Amino acid sequence: MFDINVQIAVLTILTAVSYGAYRLYSNRTPNEVFEDLQSLGSLEESSEENRENIIREINLKDPYFQAGIYTDEAKKNFLRVSRLVCLVPPVVIGCLLLLLGLPPAKALLMALMAFGLSFIISRNRLVWKKEAFDHEIEFFLPMVMERLVMATQSGLDLLASIKALLELEKLQPENDRDPVTRFLAQAYELNEAGLPFNDALKEVSKSVDSTSLKHAFLHLGHAHKEGAGVVGPLRELADAAQSQFQDKMEEVVAKLPVKATLPLAICFAGLLACMMTVPIITVIELATKAVPGGG
Repeated sequence: MFDINVQIAVLTILTAVSYGAYRLYSNRTPNEVFEDLQSLGSLEESSEENRENIIREINLKDPYFQAGIYTDEAKKNFLRVSRLVCLVPPVVIGCLLLLLGLPPAKALLMALMAFGLSFIISRNRLVWKKEAFDHEIEFFLPMVMERLVMATQSGLDLLASIKALLELEKLQPENDRDPVTRFLAQAYELNEAGLPFNDALKEVSKSVDSTSLKHAFLHLGHAHKEGAGVVGPLRELADAAQSQFQDKMEEVVAKLPVKATLPLAICFAGLLACMMTVPIITVIELATKAVPGGG
């Protein structure tokens, strides 16, 4: 057994040699290493905060976002137009009827009826906007998938293909950008902020009611997980999106004859009602006169 003093001396020498080797191969001080660790922690916190900010921008419960109204300015413009649609027609109709000599009571009644109709229209504008936005997603989804197929066939991986697609889309004016590419951009930003790409696609697809987009993003995430051989799954996904869009267009075309003949049927029913009203009124008058004391 070594003496305790010898053991302490050996440990001191080993510690000094280790520290000397560390100083020889690294010019960094312990304080610098500690500062780097702190900066790494702050970077992770910054990345987490950035990711939360991006997710906050994708407001999953915002009906305006689900209707394709992304910015606060666009939302303000939409609400401004809705108020004008609700208020302007009743005022205009009431003033015109007063100028035409209609009694104020009747003019007020007609203005109130116009206000009710305008209110219904203004309340349904968001619903119609959302339906148009869903149709726009269905229209652009096959195109975007086809662009991704072409990019991956050129040798790029999926994320690089999406990045190239987003860079090309930035060259377009803000109002001309399609919604599918916007959602891909949000998923890409979440991925850049540290969220796995598959989870980013799921997070973004929650904000849309489009079944086609949810299905496409789900399979896009699976294709990204597979890594190699992504061209085949993307080609199948693009073909499926195109086929689904064609099926929906065929349904719309099949309903066109009904929509085209419905106004004619309503006009015919109204004309028939007018024609039947006169004989009915005549019969009622004759029956009233035939009753003793009826006239």
